[in-house]
Amino acid sequence: MPKKSPSKDLIKRFIGNIKENGYIENGDKILVACSGGIDSTVMLDLMHRIKDKYALELKIVHFNHCLRGKESDRDEEFVKRLAEKCNFDVIMERGKVKEFAKGERYSIQEKARILRYDFFERTLEKQNFDKMALGHIADDQAETIIMNFIKGYGFESLKGIPEVRNNYIRPLIIFTRKEICDYADLRDINYVEDSSNVEYKYLRNKIRHKLIPLIKKDFNSNINETMMQWGMLFRYMGDLVENVGENAFNQVVKNKDKNKFILDINKFKDYFILVKRYILNRTFKELKIYKKGANQRLIEKIIRLTDSNKIGKVFSLSSNYKVIIDRKELVIYREFVNNFQFKINPEEKYNLLNDGIVFESSVSDNIDSQITVKNGYWDELIDYDKVDKSSLILRCWKRGDKFIPLGMNHRKKLSDFFIDEKVPGYLKKRIPILVSRDEIVWVCGYRISNKVKITEKTKKILRLKCNYN
Repeated sequence: MPKKSPSKDLIKRFIGNIKENGYIENGDKILVACSGGIDSTVMLDLMHRIKDKYALELKIVHFNHCLRGKESDRDEEFVKRLAEKCNFDVIMERGKVKEFAKGERYSIQEKARILRYDFFERTLEKQNFDKMALGHIADDQAETIIMNFIKGYGFESLKGIPEVRNNYIRPLIIFTRKEICDYADLRDINYVEDSSNVEYKYLRNKIRHKLIPLIKKDFNSNINETMMQWGMLFRYMGDLVENVGENAFNQVVKNKDKNKFILDINKFKDYFILVKRYILNRTFKELKIYKKGANQRLIEKIIRLTDSNKIGKVFSLSSNYKVIIDRKELVIYREFVNNFQFKINPEEKYNLLNDGIVFESSVSDNIDSQITVKNGYWDELIDYDKVDKSSLILRCWKRGDKFIPLGMNHRKKLSDFFIDEKVPGYLKKRIPILVSRDEIVWVCGYRISNKVKITEKTKKILRLKCNYN
């Protein structure tokens, strides 16, 4: 009985996996990402072989990271020739990763990934294609899970590389490097070698060339399969946690905007720790808080803080984000370090600062009608003639500020006023203060000065409106 051809066996499993998971359908328009390396060229060959069977429209995409000089250019030329040979259109882009990564918090490898996926997303949209095929294999899966475990990136990272995520498919993820190499040999597939894949300055390469061979030799010869199974298990667990966690997130988060999240601390404490971690990870993601290698430690610190009930306790999450327990709330907020100060002219509208202060004013001599339409504490009326219109300034709170709040006849420190009004400490620097000749006119959203109140002698009023996020 003749032996099965490894080439035929692999294409059979390739098609079988597609049928089982249903991530390629008849008539799909698929972009095939090709670096020129063995994995992506084998994937291109397999996609080419099933093209007619599934009536696929295929195009090649290649992103040149410009990190390896002439070698990067060689890879680009190789992919061009490969596209011509297959009679496929090819879409290429170059990205200067080193320049892009300067002064940023990410490594060269992380920035390369950001630029590459940005290119993929734009190309999918511009070409109006359905999917992007990526050439990750089983060995990449094992390396990724082990690397994330070593780095301590937490539960979510141990799910590894998903076979399907949104528009991205990884049809080779079930195949080992040996299977890919055997297939390439049998099919006489040409490819290029990336010299950086053997440089030990990258952790992934150390894992690939040192750690995994040692594990295979002395501990578990099927480590790749083991890691695939663990990745699958963690994905199942992750799906469960996400399902419970998303509902918990919606229950716990009382208020949020692009600068802060306010969580109900008592509701938060009722959940299991994995759900708490999900809620905080989700919060970090929305606020774009990222501290390389430290997010999980910060999350543990926040959970301990909520258990301690230390009201007013503050600590930093990053250079511009802090967390505080404020009475019955856990607040994660962006700290405003720079003071703001803007000149204000009556009857003009201002959009100030990136966090969205909107201020406007209008003049009227019809007092009764203005009082009728006044709308809450962010909408105030003052005596037009009691302020110097040429010196109106909108600024943030300063230490030592004092004013005479409406209804009082003596000066009060603004810090004491904030305490009486139960203004959270994290909000103090964000509350706009309107002043005229260094005299506080309005603590926006809270109280006007008694000096500018409307009386029976008022002839003209200045209506003030302010909002901020």
